[in-house]
Amino acid sequence: MSNSKRRCKHCKKYFPADQCVTVPAGTFCSMSHAVEWAQQPKVKLEVNMSGIKRIQADVEFSRCIRAANGYRCFRCGAQHDKSSSGLHCSHNFSRRHRTIRWCKENALPLCYSCHEWFGGNPADSGIWLELVVGSGVIDTLREKMNMKLKVSKSEESEIARHYRNELKKIQEKLEAGEKTPIDFSSWQ
Repeated sequence: MSNSKRRCKHCKKYFPADQCVTVPAGTFCSMSHAVEWAQQPKVKLEVNMSGIKRIQADVEFSRCIRAANGYRCFRCGAQHDKSSSGLHCSHNFSRRHRTIRWCKENALPLCYSCHEWFGGNPADSGIWLELVVGSGVIDTLREKMNMKLKVSKSEESEIARHYRNELKKIQEKLEAGEKTPIDFSSWQ
């Protein structure tokens, strides 16, 4: 008899391994917990070609950033189709900083080539960024980035909903012929 323990994926408690139920979705303390876990709504994750996990809030935020600039690269001006994967939502400061991850001042729509240049040339891209957005915006982002206040996981669906609503407004303005860039309300 083994004295190893396994953690139930549903209730997060540890149980003797020989008393657990293992199914393709994971290990559970009982079949009822396996069923309950399977019936819970899951957070939708999208994994792009580079392996970066994107939650729904990231997807909706990216759509707003790209749409607000008329699906045009901010640096070179290349026009992209709405459904194109060639126009990216480039973060000025890393996405790992959750206090500014969904802040519109922390992102620009960049085509693949410009995004590669931006990430591969930090000295030059830093100078360029300061010229186009201003040192005041960069200083504000740094302050927000270093704040102790954090964005909780539970707020992610609220963020996604906010940017879904903002995207509708942006699309209405684009259809009405409003010139880009179109301003929208940032969640942060």
